[in-house]
Amino acid sequence: MRVGVLGNSKDRTGAEYTNYDFIDTVLTDLASVYKFTEVVSGGGKGTETSVAQWCVNHNCLYTKIAPALRGSLPIEDAFMDRNRRIIDEVDLLVWFWNGTSAEFVVNAAGKATLKGIRTIIIPLP
Repeated sequence: MRVGVLGNSKDRTGAEYTNYDFIDTVLTDLASVYKFTEVVSGGGKGTETSVAQWCVNHNCLYTKIAPALRGSLPIEDAFMDRNRRIIDEVDLLVWFWNGTSAEFVVNAAGKATLKGIRTIIIPLP
């Protein structure tokens, strides 16, 4: 199973999210239930950095789909496109949420649900 992981780069206070232990615990628990063999993520800062490290530590295949930040494409559109490409590749979507998200993340969760992809929202501590 391929799991897509999206996450906020910042915690509830606005600081960069750096709690690897929380991400490790959650992904380890989810991997035992869903038996995923690959994580697809955007490689961003904060939670997505911890996700990439989890893959290294747990010998899980990691695929990075970065936003196409180029030309005149607004940054929000680039991230929406990246999230759409992640959703197109996965069977399950996990979203680490800080409680205040940009529209492009909420949009991604809605698109996954419409496509019939189970979406698990994990509130960040």
